[in-house]
Amino acid sequence: MEWARDAEVPSKLLCLTGSAGSGKSAIAQTISETCPTNGCLGASFFFSIADPLRNNPDRFVASLAYQISRSMDGVEKHILRAVEKDAAIFKMSLETQVEALLVIPVLQIARSFRQAGPFIVVVDGIDECRGEQHQAQVIRVLYTCVTRGLPFRIFVTSRPEYAIRSALTSTGDFSGFYHIILNEYDATEDIRLYLFRRLQAIGYAHGIEHWPPDNLVQILVEDASGQFIYAATVVKFIGDRRRSPSRRLQIVVDWVRKPDNQQGQNPFATLDALYTNILSAAQAAYDELSENDAPAPLLIQRLLSLMLINDLNRSGDPSDYHPCEQFLLLDEGESGRIVEDLHSVIRINRRDSIALPSQQNIATSFYHKSFLDYLLDSGRCQPFYVSPTFIFVDLAIKSLDRILAADREADNDTHRN
Repeated sequence: MEWARDAEVPSKLLCLTGSAGSGKSAIAQTISETCPTNGCLGASFFFSIADPLRNNPDRFVASLAYQISRSMDGVEKHILRAVEKDAAIFKMSLETQVEALLVIPVLQIARSFRQAGPFIVVVDGIDECRGEQHQAQVIRVLYTCVTRGLPFRIFVTSRPEYAIRSALTSTGDFSGFYHIILNEYDATEDIRLYLFRRLQAIGYAHGIEHWPPDNLVQILVEDASGQFIYAATVVKFIGDRRRSPSRRLQIVVDWVRKPDNQQGQNPFATLDALYTNILSAAQAAYDELSENDAPAPLLIQRLLSLMLINDLNRSGDPSDYHPCEQFLLLDEGESGRIVEDLHSVIRINRRDSIALPSQQNIATSFYHKSFLDYLLDSGRCQPFYVSPTFIFVDLAIKSLDRILAADREADNDTHRN
């Protein structure tokens, strides 16, 4: 909001990135609700993978143009004139649409328009627009709005997927723009306050005073691992008006304490649906990279094996995946392809390799514990489940193969000498 209100800012575009469930859409929604009270909201658009009207860019520019026509006095007639001139404008490329429906009409009235400050345009969830090509198109549209001098400040949110990561590089469209990385902020205390207030309100609604217990709230805060989607899922489950909130809270706590022994209703079903959607898209993208007719190996098996072996690799650079790839019989550079579409659930640090200076390697970890809990529960992740026993047996066999190969090599050296 400081960026939205300040008369002078170094960048007219602010990009907020964060992992799945870190609170990006909640922030975008709050900004969209706050700006109208100041008279500065120009337009907003919330992409949604689950909504066929909002998981593609077909209506994106038209929606922004309509909202801008309601926000800025005098611009509507110029937009209507553009539509009357060519009724097929909505079937043309996004680049053509933004020029005809936004850039030209707004610039025609910008000089005479009297406004205390710029209009804020909120675009949430670029990653939920299907297809990297479409995501790149949306980014180009926003870039055009900024570079053509429209009186807008544009607030964008996205998971750190490929299109947005590319745009934020030194040569990308968003290079030099204001970038906030949400995962760099510790939201633990915010989550504690959110859980306590929301659960307290639920308790009051059921006539329960002095609730919830601090020790149980603490368990939930620790299990949230700084992710608001976890807290919101818990509140939704406990807040069922037809159920006892105390009993529902105990169900959640029991799941956290003894996840392997649980039966009945899963309090994290909403969270699991999010993770399943992310993994489905990542597995599909990984399958496309397979160079043979056989089905691609299960992505999660390779991911967990890679992370486990890398964690055990204490000889040299811990971020050097090259020896791990050799051990797992992966192609060189395969580690990068495995994690390429999982940036929203896995923290990935890229840096130059000590062993191979010409290569860039990666160090990985889970953003939050709930994702690992999901992967280790066959009932929750279902088609993506890989038994830890299977992974350890596979790694043990590969280890024995390496030992036997080393022994054979030593024997051959002895005979040669």
